Amino acid sequence: MPAAGAPHGLNHAKRWMIPRFCRTPAAGNLPSVEGVSLKLEETLFTAEEIRRRVEELSDLIRADYGGRDLHLVAMMKGSLFFAADIIRALGRRVTLGCLVASSYRERTVSEGNVELLTQGMGEVKGRHVLVVDDIVDTGYTLEKIREVLLAHEPATLKFAVFLDKVEMRKVAFDVDYVGYIIPPKWVVGYGLDCAEQYRELGSIRVIDPAGDENGI
Repeated sequence: MPAAGAPHGLNHAKRWMIPRFCRTPAAGNLPSVEGVSLKLEETLFTAEEIRRRVEELSDLIRADYGGRDLHLVAMMKGSLFFAADIIRALGRRVTLGCLVASSYRERTVSEGNVELLTQGMGEVKGRHVLVVDDIVDTGYTLEKIREVLLAHEPATLKFAVFLDKVEMRKVAFDVDYVGYIIPPKWVVGYGLDCAEQYRELGSIRVIDPAGDENGI
């Protein structure tokens, strides 16, 4: 039976040990996206804070896997920055695959209808697989990914997510490695986007899409 979880990962750590956002808001504005005015509310994490946290997570991952071969599966497109930084910080050989998932469509809240494209994930049977994603909220997407990947019989299956909106969880899903726990707000930067904008930001910021009644 394929194993899921880590022997020493953050799923065995106390939830309060994971850093949480806490900073005085800084007012400002971002350009509009497709006619929607976006208000910059806070900078959650600076580029330097992100770099330090990635190094801490990489140390945990390296300790858990030891000398075992690691196949990293990056979730497109949001995890690109995080996955690349994790690979560099690990400083060891890894193989790389990717998955494409969508549960938002044109909404700002995931409703659980997950579409998953697996053609690029690589061979996972009998391998130690680490899925890397940018953010988790309801848990619907990661639950679907776990179901699909376990059917391919990996040796182990773990999940690393940089941001966790744990207050929004709709299904029971514990992430093995979490960067930060954040409040249920819409964030951009470090690979996260709003209508394909602002992925390039080096920091992670909160935005308020004005007039969006379904905003999180």
